[in-house]
Amino acid sequence: MRPPVYLDYNATTPVAPEVVQAILPFLQQSFGNASSLHAYGRAAHTALETARGQVAGLIGARTAEIVLTGGATEANNRATGMNAQRAMGAVRCSVGAHTTTQEIERAVAALAQAWRCLAQPSWQPRHIDLAHATYLHSRTEETMTSRWTRRPEGSNWGDFGPDDQRGRMNLLTPEKVKQGIAEVKEGKTFCLSLPLDLPGGNVLNPRRHPPRRFATMRSGRANFNCALSHENPDHTDVVSDDVVLLTLQYSTQWDSLAHVGSQFDADGDGSTEIVYYNGWRAGEDIVNRENVDAHEPWARYEGVEAKRLGIENMATACVQGRAVMVDLHAHFGREKKYVGYDDLMRVMQQDKVVVEKGDMVCFHTNFAQAIVEMRGKPDKQVLENSCAGLDGRDGKLLNWITDSGLAALIADNYAVEAYPPRPGSGKHAHLPLHEHCLFKLGIHLGEIWYLTELADWLRANGRNRFLLTAPPLRLPGAVGSPATPVATV
Repeated sequence: MRPPVYLDYNATTPVAPEVVQAILPFLQQSFGNASSLHAYGRAAHTALETARGQVAGLIGARTAEIVLTGGATEANNRATGMNAQRAMGAVRCSVGAHTTTQEIERAVAALAQAWRCLAQPSWQPRHIDLAHATYLHSRTEETMTSRWTRRPEGSNWGDFGPDDQRGRMNLLTPEKVKQGIAEVKEGKTFCLSLPLDLPGGNVLNPRRHPPRRFATMRSGRANFNCALSHENPDHTDVVSDDVVLLTLQYSTQWDSLAHVGSQFDADGDGSTEIVYYNGWRAGEDIVNRENVDAHEPWARYEGVEAKRLGIENMATACVQGRAVMVDLHAHFGREKKYVGYDDLMRVMQQDKVVVEKGDMVCFHTNFAQAIVEMRGKPDKQVLENSCAGLDGRDGKLLNWITDSGLAALIADNYAVEAYPPRPGSGKHAHLPLHEHCLFKLGIHLGEIWYLTELADWLRANGRNRFLLTAPPLRLPGAVGSPATPVATV
């Protein structure tokens, strides 16, 4: 007897095994109501919004256009209603005692137009590799957001929402924080910042200078070792108060998503414009200002501001979760090394390093230790020819950064990627990994961190994961920030 032939796939279908695996955690662990405000609810809400962004990316839609329903009938009704409203200018009608024939005719015309819209989709059905579904997308003729109609190839613009300013920081969910806390076994902490007056001088970057400190003023004198008795003889207090002129990315630092943009045709009109992650615009969202009457050169451009993508968005994300150490120095020493995908995979396999979605990944190269040893007098020639860095020209490495789902990239070297970078060809980014991370994917970069003591301890104890707490300064409008990260093991 022949087995029955099932022909009702339009109603229900078997669930693919990979879908079952993706859904199980939300049936067993993260089972909260996405509308609730407690931790379980927030975790479910984050997962729901991530899924919404993934679907939007697959079909080239705005995240806000993705409506999740409880079943096919509701979905059909919503789709029909929304297209009817779009086609007929939000026609409303209700069948009742006072409904006119003209109103019914307009409603029927609206529904007919809606079905014609549905019958002519602007994208074609195709096979989707679920393992990489987050990063696939197609285009529609409709404007994606008010800021862009085209997103860069391989980018995730819109996946976290049309107005997102946090990028992959969105992946630092309560679950990732708990995973980081689970790595705390000894209660031992490590400061991952250099002293902020290192490297010293400005030979590594002539545009960045060490901090300058000043006293505030009080009654016309320095408010430093200031005895208040000069204001009131009965007061015994002595006060010191200071000011700092600080290059925000001089030492241990975070890059905000406004740090590097690109000249890219986001409008689809054949002309490039300066845009940043998620299509935020130079001149409108990242603003230049000039004061020609400034008395000092550094004050001439006072008031520049990242109205969008400023470092404060990262600060409010709190930047706490599980981090993973990749110890490049243990394998390559201090030799100058452009680390590509194949090199990285060998290191990770040998050290049993596994990077999962939402992890913050740290690369120990020993570069910052070399800076410390130079005691504030860095040798540019030595540093530029020392230590490992990621090869930003390696396409396979960039794809791994995309596919791994990592939340942040951090290194103790100058730029995370090897600097100076290998030469490119044609029109290209000078710093390809910066463009890929900051501009395309919304991945913050941490640079010149001090990782040597932590890396040595982790290796001696057969570990590579730890809890990382590393918020930047909550300084609105800044495009970078010093950091004093803390690792807990």
